[in-house]
Amino acid sequence: MSAEAPRVPLPPPILYAVAIGLGLWLERPLPWPLPGGAARFWTGAVLIALAVLLFGWCLGELRRHQTTINPHRAASSLVTSGPFRFSRNPIYVALTVLQIGVALLASSTWVLVMLAWLLPVMQHFVIAREEDHLRWRFGQDYADYCARVRRWL
Repeated sequence: MSAEAPRVPLPPPILYAVAIGLGLWLERPLPWPLPGGAARFWTGAVLIALAVLLFGWCLGELRRHQTTINPHRAASSLVTSGPFRFSRNPIYVALTVLQIGVALLASSTWVLVMLAWLLPVMQHFVIAREEDHLRWRFGQDYADYCARVRRWL
């Protein structure tokens, strides 16, 4: 596999949308509601809002550094500022928090359960490929970044 681009098979937002959609679809024939009532609902709403804010902050940093969010294109710079100071994958943190928020808002255990297959798929087919690309593209700078910043949180 060439490291000139990450060669991610599907854009991560599509993978998350499939997981959420599948969880909501399973909820109809096999209801598995979450407990918590209004507190669960409002916690879900707050998590969704935080996820959207984090995603926007990430996009702003990528734009400021004039690099791509597209997993099919080569990165033009290594972004280590903003939310990337705390996580090497803050966009995926945001998408995961969004999915948890949707699960809470929709009272769907199935949407939470979908993370059990989604996160390993993300690690193997997305994150590993992006890391190979960044290692190839930025060498020691990326290795130093990896030593300082965790993959998720």
